[in-house]
Amino acid sequence: MAFDEAAGIRFSDKNGINIMKGYMEDGNSSRGSEIITAEGSIVFLGNLDGDIETVVRTSHLFYPLLEAMDTAFYDRIHGYLPGWELQKTRDDYYTDHFGLVSDYFAEVMRSLAQRELQRCARALFPLWLPSDGRDQKAVRKTVSGLIKLLHPDGHVTTDEVEEYVVFAMEMRRRVKEQLKKIAGVEYWDVNFTYRHLETGRETFVSVPEMGCGQIILPGPMAPGSVYTIGRDLDSGKLALFLLQTQLSAGSGRIIPLGDLSRTIREGIKTAEAYLKANMKRLGSTRDFRSYDFSLQAINLSQAKEGAETAVAFFVALVSALLEKPVQEQLVVLGEMSVQGLLLKVSNLTERLQLALESGAKQVLVPSENKRNLADVPDDVLNKLQAIFYTDPTNAAIRAMGLE
Repeated sequence: MAFDEAAGIRFSDKNGINIMKGYMEDGNSSRGSEIITAEGSIVFLGNLDGDIETVVRTSHLFYPLLEAMDTAFYDRIHGYLPGWELQKTRDDYYTDHFGLVSDYFAEVMRSLAQRELQRCARALFPLWLPSDGRDQKAVRKTVSGLIKLLHPDGHVTTDEVEEYVVFAMEMRRRVKEQLKKIAGVEYWDVNFTYRHLETGRETFVSVPEMGCGQIILPGPMAPGSVYTIGRDLDSGKLALFLLQTQLSAGSGRIIPLGDLSRTIREGIKTAEAYLKANMKRLGSTRDFRSYDFSLQAINLSQAKEGAETAVAFFVALVSALLEKPVQEQLVVLGEMSVQGLLLKVSNLTERLQLALESGAKQVLVPSENKRNLADVPDDVLNKLQAIFYTDPTNAAIRAMGLE
């Protein structure tokens, strides 16, 4: 059963999504006291607006679907076929030979569906597959389906089965990668490797677009430029921002550029007030009142707000004033009060995950979040250097490597 233009799906029954969710898991649905069982698959067809690199960097691949389709719904999807990798249909793809009447072909498919070929695949290519039950189910069913379609006689080689296993795991991993972006730490433990039990050879399976999100690249940035991660207050989503500050002769004014939200403007005002009151602590001979600061916050994600970013704005102002760039591939996290009191940032694990996926190597974290580090997966901590700071001035000094 195919749903074309899946983004436009609407259900008159409010329980429609839950009914579909139950069917996707168990193959049955209830109508009153009657339980209806079926074996048909569900396919969602649709389009993504924009190029794949932008979508991967700023959102997730399920964004066109209904908001009512939650993570539990997505987790029941066995695979995500990347349409952007498929060639468009052309006239020379059509055959000049005999074809099959659709009714007959449908009957062939129905007949093949009754055959059990998963055992055939396991016998030819004994594998250790992901331990997650839904991941195993998705991979095995996809491999079984491919064998039925491509080898209806059941004659398939070991190399062919391995190729189908890799394909099936890639399709399923694409689903799990989106769940990581949507739900964070709950779906972080994604292990898509398989091991050949006879040879012990272990293979890691990834998805090609996993590297598209690398936007924090190696190399020094201009003074006053800082990456940070804020939170959209309405949706709760995290967003990557690039703060850029331009210094010019003036009278100590902060000039926000662009259509900045109220929350971001409040963060700028907090950073400005603290900087004016603590200039002497920086040990700089430059007078804040002799310059104007043009400040821009570039939203690199699809978010309206950037809450919890005041410390990053402070670091950007100090970096511009001292004409010292921050360290390479650094993300600054943190919120502060007007008197410099550090506030604990929320969703630390998800922020570190986003920083890592964006290409960061170092993250500046308020000391108030030290206890939360125990909740961060080891594979994130092994790839990111967490640098703790005790106050906003200490954050600026550590960001620029001036210790």
